[in-house]
Amino acid sequence: MRILTFCLCVLTLSATAQTGRLFQRDIDSLSLILQSTPSFQEQITGEKRQEFDRLVQWMRRDTANVKTPADAFMRMIYLFSPLRDNHLGFYQVPETVLNRASWSDTAAVRRYQATAAFRQYLRVRVNLDSLETALRQAPDDSLEGIYHYGGHLTIGLYQVHPKMAAWHGVVLHSSLPVWAPGQIAVYLLGRSNQRYLAVYGHPVYKNLMLYPNEALVNRSLAGSFFYGSVSDDIYRKHPEKQDFVRISRKEAPFQFRRLSPEMAYVRLGHFSAVPADQKAAEAFLKSIADSLTAPKLLLDLRDNQGGADKVARPFLRIVREYAAKHPVAVLLNYGTMSQGEIFALRLKDIPNVTLLGQPTQGTLTYGSNYGRTVPLPGKTARVYVTDMKSSYLPFEGVGVQPGVILRSDRDWIAQGMEYLVSRP
Repeated sequence: MRILTFCLCVLTLSATAQTGRLFQRDIDSLSLILQSTPSFQEQITGEKRQEFDRLVQWMRRDTANVKTPADAFMRMIYLFSPLRDNHLGFYQVPETVLNRASWSDTAAVRRYQATAAFRQYLRVRVNLDSLETALRQAPDDSLEGIYHYGGHLTIGLYQVHPKMAAWHGVVLHSSLPVWAPGQIAVYLLGRSNQRYLAVYGHPVYKNLMLYPNEALVNRSLAGSFFYGSVSDDIYRKHPEKQDFVRISRKEAPFQFRRLSPEMAYVRLGHFSAVPADQKAAEAFLKSIADSLTAPKLLLDLRDNQGGADKVARPFLRIVREYAAKHPVAVLLNYGTMSQGEIFALRLKDIPNVTLLGQPTQGTLTYGSNYGRTVPLPGKTARVYVTDMKSSYLPFEGVGVQPGVILRSDRDWIAQGMEYLVSRP
């Protein structure tokens, strides 16, 4: 028995040491990847560089509590915190995935919930009933509170410690078999300008993903959209209320219609250079070239996901020509990002153009020519690398500010029309 106990201890120590060494390799690799980016080279100099190097060395030494890939990931996110580069991506490779087709299979769910990936998932040890009761008393406009994700997850978001700018979003209720009460679905770390470095567990795959530029907007975590999920919703305090600010991802990205005899509406949902998307954009541009005859134009850039300058510029040219004689109102929201924000900035300088809505995301200074991702040595996480830069650093993490703020409790197209009606 003593021999068996000794062997188990040796195996445990060996596994822990191996995990620590792998974490050190990941730290070294991530550090070099970040140092290669234009944002690091532009921003992390002098004392900031010394602080970054000290952080790397501290992480390399302090490996005792790194026992799982999630532990490692949650430590490595701090290397991103000094950078203002919101195109940078960092995400965990899913360990064990329960296929959605198996969610109704009780035996498959039980097997999944018995895996180490599920049992060792990040969690807190608190009384969830007491937490929920306390958070229901939180001010409605505060960051703390109860949030809902598409009717599938309910989380309680609370500050970890009064002296720490960190918050845990703990699952209180779930209709998804891959989540259990007490598991952490959201982690927020405070940044400047009331923005947050966020880590989300994907609602379906549960891999951790870094969202470096989260914000509380209209009582919602505005950036919490997930591709390949069960919903196109975001974490909201009041899902029962109609969302007038966002546009569903199911909506056609390019739209044209007459709102009235005096007013036209154009929606530009992206400037993607993916061949099929670019072809659709070019066809739409051609279709509206002779149709912009109304005296006023409402241009909708809400939730514009960005894209390429070569796709955006022809649209800019046609709007510029129109605005030479007619007023244009442009709708912006937090979902307006990247090339969509650059497009808005270019419009802002054109006479007769007014930006309406809310500040944009602030993800426009850096980008990626090739969409390249790099695996870390441990193969449990990947980095989406940026390799471009522009002159928009003052807007990174801040966004483009509209000239007119719109109310979130009324239809935005109606508010845009009212503004244009008031224009001569």
